[in-house]
Amino acid sequence: PAAGDVLLRLSPPPPAPGRPMAAMGYAVVGDPHERGPGLATVFPGAVWSVAGRAGVDGATLLGRAIAHEIGHLLLASSRHAAVGLMRPEWSIAELRNPGTDWEFQHGEAAAIRAAAAARAGDS
Repeated sequence: PAAGDVLLRLSPPPPAPGRPMAAMGYAVVGDPHERGPGLATVFPGAVWSVAGRAGVDGATLLGRAIAHEIGHLLLASSRHAAVGLMRPEWSIAELRNPGTDWEFQHGEAAAIRAAAAARAGDS
């Protein structure tokens, strides 16, 4: 991978003896000034399991999980927001409610656009 690349890995979840898999993915966030490659990992099996328990479309949930993890890379932060796509936990009630906020917040969206442009060399 080259500097500025954003990589997405779809992977089976690691074994978790004695406890169910709670996370649907994670991102390895590096130093934003180095603009090195970033790696986001999403566990489709965990996503489909959560979607099944919630009774929601698995493909939609997979897209949200991917967007969330890539959001961490482009925001160069492991922090979570109180609302929106970058909140840390998604309850079954939120997953079932089509009115739940599934977007990046205004400031996040602007930062992501700027980071994507910088990674592409457009700034």
